Amino acid sequence: MRRNRWAVATGTAAAATLAAFVWRLGVELDRSERERDKARRVQELLIDAFEASDPTTAHGGDVTARDVLERATPRLVAELSDQPRILAPLLISTGRIHLRMGLFDPAQEALERALRIVRELDPSEPADLRAALAALAELRTRQARY
Repeated sequence: MRRNRWAVATGTAAAATLAAFVWRLGVELDRSERERDKARRVQELLIDAFEASDPTTAHGGDVTARDVLERATPRLVAELSDQPRILAPLLISTGRIHLRMGLFDPAQEALERALRIVRELDPSEPADLRAALAALAELRTRQARY
């Protein structure tokens, strides 16, 4: 080792770099698997929501977007209450949809709940916080509650 100091140092640095790369690769793989599972879960819930609102099961009646939303929102909250990182963006989306439909009370309920959830989460992802606050501000503006 004394005779080949530079070779040992270079080999050690290369091994450390390789170990760091492998560790980082594992972290990214875990993250991508969590995101994949999240997307799959949301997809399943949305498919179930639309299937539950199938006109053939609605006894021949028309099914509106409002009907789908009213059936899906409580189910989303119930099934995702233990997964706040998935639930919060979905509540923001349903709140915005309610808002655009002029349904201010359900919009307010969804957006305020999303805001509570987002504030409890790790602030490392502020995008959901900004989205919840922006949607709530839009709601307050439409309600003339400045």
